[in-house]
Amino acid sequence: MSSARSDEALERRIEPSRARWPLVLTRVRWLLVLAWMSVVFYFSSLSNLGSLRRVPDWISHPMEYAAGSVLVCHALAGGGRRPARLAVVLGAVAFVTLYGVSDEYHQSFVPGRDSDPLDVAKDFGGGVVGALLYRRWSGRTPAEPARTR
Repeated sequence: MSSARSDEALERRIEPSRARWPLVLTRVRWLLVLAWMSVVFYFSSLSNLGSLRRVPDWISHPMEYAAGSVLVCHALAGGGRRPARLAVVLGAVAFVTLYGVSDEYHQSFVPGRDSDPLDVAKDFGGGVVGALLYRRWSGRTPAEPARTR
């Protein structure tokens, strides 16, 4: 009987620890989004991009905002195993596009940089691609093959 009580006491102590993991993982997912935002902000604040200037805007903007869109989708979806809902995809695209608008506004104050509405369009395009890729590949188990038409 003493053994049963000690097992129950042990379970009660372990259970709150298990309940905290989803909260920790949620915070980590949003910290990754914040880290992405910080990297974009940092590079936008540079007057001289140096060798990074060699990468054309039509490549760099969609790539960086596609990555951000995937991170935002993952954070909004909660990292679940189900395919991302349409609301998650639309929310992520809206989030990264609005961040692209704020990024262009920020660049308008940086010496040697300018604000270009076409860059926001490139950010939007990258956000859409990243969100759609996330939706396509979310919810798959690692052993599940890609869907073919």
